[in-house]
Amino acid sequence: MKTLKTYIPCVILSILLVFSLLGTSAAVTIKIISGKNFFIGIAEKNNVVSSIQTQLEKHFKDEYNETGIPAEIFTDSFTDEYIDSVVKMNIDSGFEALSGKAYSNTTIPNNRLEESIETFFSDYADSIGYEKDDNYYEKLQNTIDSAYDTLNDYCDVYKFGTMNNAGILSKLEKVYMNINLILAVTIISVLVLVVLMAIVCRKYLMSILYWIGSSSIVAGIIGLIPSAYLYALRFFDSFTIKQPQIFASFTGIMYKTTSIFIIAQVAKLLFGLLLIIAFIIFSKRKKSNSN
Repeated sequence: MKTLKTYIPCVILSILLVFSLLGTSAAVTIKIISGKNFFIGIAEKNNVVSSIQTQLEKHFKDEYNETGIPAEIFTDSFTDEYIDSVVKMNIDSGFEALSGKAYSNTTIPNNRLEESIETFFSDYADSIGYEKDDNYYEKLQNTIDSAYDTLNDYCDVYKFGTMNNAGILSKLEKVYMNINLILAVTIISVLVLVVLMAIVCRKYLMSILYWIGSSSIVAGIIGLIPSAYLYALRFFDSFTIKQPQIFASFTGIMYKTTSIFIIAQVAKLLFGLLLIIAFIIFSKRKKSNSN
């Protein structure tokens, strides 16, 4: 290890190992958060259903002056169970798009909502003697469609629909579909570098503990400092997102992702320290035995 011929290759391999370890941590983190159940869990933890109910009520009350339709015509049919099912449906649609399937813009039918709107239109038309012609039924259907569109917009707490329309999901699809391959490549790269280190350090194989430990510590520190900084300062709280259910879902995902990455960095740091300690102990034993 002390010879220049061994030292320089080990330094180079150690630097490459740092980046491979960071890549592995990132791939593991993405793998953990890339399931739809993870996104559903974040939404449930942040009680987005309650926020959506409040926002929908506000929206339809604000529209009353323009449409003349009382908010309760819409909101009375939006139960917690129904809102929750629409939230999950939007998440399902997003992950179907990430899996290479077509994004679904449909929503879950709500017979109570449609009947409530139809009754209001019918009663109003009768009260003013308005003939139920084609124009009447067109306005009725447009109101029902608009109600569903509004519902979907508020329930799409991760904005999968917006990302799909912007072409973002199709780009993320490549990463999502190949995350297992990416993870495998990063792990293999780590193993290859460790094997190469073992070959270089074959005359004093125990020194591999030092090099792997050093790489693990450096990788842990490089990954830990910025992620811990973001988490400690609550960086994502500074994002301007008007709808509280979307803000809660977005920040929930970002903080959970950051915390998972932090855990991975701390694990690498501790693992590296253990290897360095083991190297020191073995080196002292070898030195004492040689004396």
